[in-house]
This record gives sequence, structure tokens and C-alpha cells, in this order.
Amino acid sequence: MKPRLRGLSFLLECGHSAVASTSFYRLTQNRVAAIKDNSIRNGLWCSKCNVNCQPKQYYGTCRLEGR
Repeated sequence: MKPRLRGLSFLLECGHSAVASTSFYRLTQNRVAAIKDNSIRNGLWCSKCNVNCQPKQYYGTCRLEGR
């Protein structure tokens, strides 16, 4: 079975959602915290607005199938 990579899903301040992709198939609490902090510090790219936006809400982890 192929390992499924994980990402973190966020709601951005522009109203769109974005996923911070990772190269991990298991995300520990420490890794999630580090990725969340990095996303808050640097922002995430919104592909619909074509601008870097700040995360407003963290939804949780998700699979990166077909992304």
C-alpha cells in the first residue's frame, strides 16, 4: 500500500481555504505545531487571490491525494 502524505488545512483571512502540504505520512503533535507556527509566521499562498494571506482558522490534517 502506498503511503498517504498529509497536509494541514486552513481558512485564510481572504475567505478561501488552503492546505500547507508536508512530506510526512504521520504527523505528530510537535510537527503539527511547528507547521502551524510557520504558516502563521509566513502566511500561506492563496491560489484564487494570487496573494500571500494569513491563516485565520486551523481546520485539521487532511490527506494529499491528487494534490
